Amino acid sequence: MNTQITLAELLQRANAGEPGAQFSYANHLNQQGHAQEAVTWFARAAQSGHGQACLFYAAALAYGQFIPADIAAAHQILKVGADHGSHLCRSTLASLTAQGFGGKPDWSHAIQIAMKGAKKGDRSTIRQFGLLCVLQGQSELGEDLLSNAAELGDVIAQASLLRIGLEHGQQPQEAESWLANLLRVEYPVRDQLEKVRDLPVANNTIRKTKKTNWSAVGNLLKHPPQRPEQTSTELLSEPKASLLENVIPRVICDYIIALSRPVLKPAEIIDPTSLERRADPYRTGLTMTFDPFGQDLVMCAMDRLLTSFANVRFDRGEMIGVLFYGPGQEYRPHYDCFVDSELADGNELLKGGQRVKTVLLTLNDEYEGGGTSFITKSMTVKPPAGSVLVFNNVNSDGTADKNSLHAGLPVEEGFRWLASKWIREKTYKML
Repeated sequence: MNTQITLAELLQRANAGEPGAQFSYANHLNQQGHAQEAVTWFARAAQSGHGQACLFYAAALAYGQFIPADIAAAHQILKVGADHGSHLCRSTLASLTAQGFGGKPDWSHAIQIAMKGAKKGDRSTIRQFGLLCVLQGQSELGEDLLSNAAELGDVIAQASLLRIGLEHGQQPQEAESWLANLLRVEYPVRDQLEKVRDLPVANNTIRKTKKTNWSAVGNLLKHPPQRPEQTSTELLSEPKASLLENVIPRVICDYIIALSRPVLKPAEIIDPTSLERRADPYRTGLTMTFDPFGQDLVMCAMDRLLTSFANVRFDRGEMIGVLFYGPGQEYRPHYDCFVDSELADGNELLKGGQRVKTVLLTLNDEYEGGGTSFITKSMTVKPPAGSVLVFNNVNSDGTADKNSLHAGLPVEEGFRWLASKWIREKTYKML
């Protein structure tokens, strides 16, 4: 809320139809605990195309917060925001379209929606397209796009190019200014990217900025990235567990860390008796789960890729979660499938049935200790960054596989990051 005017003046402007004032007043109401009234004011501001208001109101419509749920109407509100110049509304609309919230998943149409923002110079969308090209195996085009986004001031694109510089064995000429930007925003993997200082300075930038051939980008990205042709290594037969090493580029792992870091919080569970949230007695680290409204196309692509490693349709996967462990933090022995009281409650089972498989993506490897330990097998898996571990949680009859009991061992030094995706036995209902 603008501190230069009184609340009465703000309300007067809001009643007069000023979208910015309506949004600020809605925010004030929300902060004061009057969420239902706030939604009404978000709706009024959204009608005028106020970008942030459109995003807030669309989320309320999608989740049925104080108003009847209407995902189709949420799409329309996001389109209004996008048509009024909100790149965030356009990006969210593209993501929901790719995921299939409000209709069938349509990756090609999602790219078309996002392309409008990229052509208008939205650095976030250009960065997403660059990373998607990397996932498609087109590193040169991906670096071109990342360079364009970096020149526009996108810090995550700058960090991505520093990672690529490390892999190329060259220090970008812009490295010092980019590292200063990472320090300013407290970028989570800056300490690793600083190693680029030890490399020889490139004669030119990693990829000299040039005009983008958007037609070529669109043709390349009209289909989502596919699973790499790499054979997995079988680790265990009970539970069935396999490992694919170095299948996800490190720059993508960094990206997932960067998106998740601002919203990490202590791990919680829902008490099966009271249905209230409480501290997770098994986990001492931090965690977060991506939300349909908090994803972009890169994360949508990762949703599909991680599910493909489990050899099932992507609509059977829960949203990607990220886990963070510092020194001494761990995830004590546990099952990922629902057992005992969780099964008796039944609420989670209605969303898509049992959690039949787990997919774990290692996001970094600069730590001591840690690792995933299968308790009954006395086996600990600690793969390099970019590797994917897949294991079954249930037997063929659907009962919990007791051999799937596993733990995230305590970290001794450094920080451990990993992404997880649970696979259901049926289509998972996210909204």
